[in-house]
Amino acid sequence: MNNLQPDPTARVARPNMLYAGAKGTPGRHGGFTLLELLVAVAIFALVSAMAYGGLQTVLETRNRVQAEGQRLGELQLAFGVMRRDFTQHLQRDWYDDWGDSRPSIGYDPLDAEPRLELINTSGRIGTQRSDLRRIGYELDDGILYRLNWNILDGGGPEPQSRARIAGSSDEESRAHIAEIFYTFYHRAAGGDARASGNTNGTEIEQLQRWPPDEALGEIGELVAVEVTLELGTGEEISRLFPVRASAQEAETDADAD
Repeated sequence: MNNLQPDPTARVARPNMLYAGAKGTPGRHGGFTLLELLVAVAIFALVSAMAYGGLQTVLETRNRVQAEGQRLGELQLAFGVMRRDFTQHLQRDWYDDWGDSRPSIGYDPLDAEPRLELINTSGRIGTQRSDLRRIGYELDDGILYRLNWNILDGGGPEPQSRARIAGSSDEESRAHIAEIFYTFYHRAAGGDARASGNTNGTEIEQLQRWPPDEALGEIGELVAVEVTLELGTGEEISRLFPVRASAQEAETDADAD
């Protein structure tokens, strides 16, 4: 009887330790440990926070650009309306409720509620298309309003309509208008730069109100009005508008049309 002895050169099959045995060390089934999951969640949270921060910055920038575009658009619209009103100005005095004559353009910064008022026409002079109107501009709580009176003479101090054209009541807003200033450019009495050929502007004088005090004596023709808006940010925006001062010029413009 042959004694069977193990061959020392033979390979002994051992159980795969990656798999769990009945009494062996528990094996791994190809999943993730709790530590690995926590690390992955932390990395995902960090990347998400960075992405959200970048998206939030993009959205805030877009909102600022849109708000700035709207603000500039409103200011351009307001200046465009003013240019049209000054260009259509007509030198025609009007009468208040007491029958007193008032100038065709008037502004006094010392009034309790200063407002610029003027008479203009939206059509041809001397025709049925001519429509004389009394309009005004008033700054109230950071908002610029355009005023309109349906009655030219005796219309009273309060307008029939009041339309917002620019500004914001929010003092923190960049659209807020803190102040409005008017500078009236007029030709010195007895001087006519166009007739004399003088174009260096030495005969043009400036005033902060119109019409000036009678104590200053005779005044010349109003030729332009400069409007300056001081925004809540401290920024100042100015525009210079030519003024059609005489009915003769209005007739000339109408004929040219």
